[in-house]
Amino acid sequence: MGDSGWCTIESDPGVFTELLSSIGAKRVQVEELYSLDKTLIPQHGTVYGLVFLFKYQKRPPAAERPGTLIYPPPDTLFFANQTIQNACATQAILSIIMNAPAVDVGEELQRFREFSAGMDPVTKGMVVGNSEVIRTAHNSFAPQEQLVVDRDPNAEKEDPFHFVAYVPHNGKVYELDGLQKGPFELGEVPKEADWLDVATPVISKRMEEYQQAGDGTEIRFNLMMVVEDPREKLTRKIEELRKDGGDTGRKMDLEEKLAREEDKHKQWHKENVRRRFNFTPFIISFLKALATSGHAGAVIKQVTEQKKTAYQERLEKEKEANTSQPN
Repeated sequence: MGDSGWCTIESDPGVFTELLSSIGAKRVQVEELYSLDKTLIPQHGTVYGLVFLFKYQKRPPAAERPGTLIYPPPDTLFFANQTIQNACATQAILSIIMNAPAVDVGEELQRFREFSAGMDPVTKGMVVGNSEVIRTAHNSFAPQEQLVVDRDPNAEKEDPFHFVAYVPHNGKVYELDGLQKGPFELGEVPKEADWLDVATPVISKRMEEYQQAGDGTEIRFNLMMVVEDPREKLTRKIEELRKDGGDTGRKMDLEEKLAREEDKHKQWHKENVRRRFNFTPFIISFLKALATSGHAGAVIKQVTEQKKTAYQERLEKEKEANTSQPN
């Protein structure tokens, strides 16, 4: 977990959605965004902010970066420096909901917002790092160490990754990176335009820069968005149609969408339960019991034979496919 007491957590919409719920935020969820194509975004409803995960590299000086460094940050904008290692994921998510007036952040974060008002970014970051509620929720998703492996101290270290947030605020768009002195103002939102029209070109250009800096094959990016939880709105629309005796087809369509959303949240919860469970003791106990019972040899032989049979069947299928092709 490191000296900071904060673990690394998996970049996953189900993890972040439950994390937000754990710290008290209501009626929000996180969705993965597979394309910057704006036509794919409206189906998710209101987008409160974007989270961009990328392989960390030293960025150019502020004068060469897109946007303008704003320091001190506007009083109305929540911006906290990252003072704790491994906290960037949670901090990026917090940066979005704390700057979204329409989001019910819950009692704990509301108190946090009021307490930290007027603080400079470094002090705000220290308050985040010392919040027992936020740290506990974050660390509840600590990856289980399934097996202890001797690591080569000379082995190449894993690439570090970093999260930043993009949010609309008072008619402008900001990039919030806790490792920077302050927020970067990316520009004003034009009239009759969407704030994503300002944010997405910046993210797209950033992806291109990282690809060009390497060998052109860098694809380790992850883009997520914090959106309104659609279940409440869907439920409300269904009830309205029931009362008014509205379009049955429309009602069935909404019920189908609601069912898909409910199934998605159930699946997220199931996966998060598995993330928190350490399977190592069970596996070791099972293998010991298998060995002492004398069945280990038979099981190994059975599995080996099954693998051989499957391999032979695959070879036969490939051979048939090749012979059936015209010369």
